[in-house]
Amino acid sequence: MRYAIIYVSADDEADTIKKLTALNYVKQVVPSKLNELVKEVQGKDPTELDEKFEEDFND
Repeated sequence: MRYAIIYVSADDEADTIKKLTALNYVKQVVPSKLNELVKEVQGKDPTELDEKFEEDFND
């Protein structure tokens, strides 16, 4: 497998994706979902997350 990880500014994301998908040798462009994951976890009680993990793990 050949792949590349490219870090770009959020302001340039849409333009960069458009340019990459226009290249004939680029098969797929997958943007990161890290910001969505961080927002989902922010503000949650860490002990609550630990309890849910233990429940899922012990089942």
